[in-house]
Amino acid sequence: MNEQDFSFRLRNSRKSRLNVYLEPWGEAYVLLPGKHLRVEVRGPVGEAPNNMLQIESNEDGIIIWGWSGSGVTALTS
Repeated sequence: MNEQDFSFRLRNSRKSRLNVYLEPWGEAYVLLPGKHLRVEVRGPVGEAPNNMLQIESNEDGIIIWGWSGSGVTALTS
């Protein structure tokens, strides 16, 4: 099975803390103003939309959804 992996950096440019959630794993992170979160993703290649990362923004923060068979990790800096 072919896999894809990538990473991106999320920066909190707000003046207040930002909640970041990794789903469906239920992991939660607090990103303070001016701080970064590196998000690393690995998972099976498939046909869209079944191989896509979904990122949602709401009043409570950012929600990052992995796809079936993927793994998402976050590293604060």
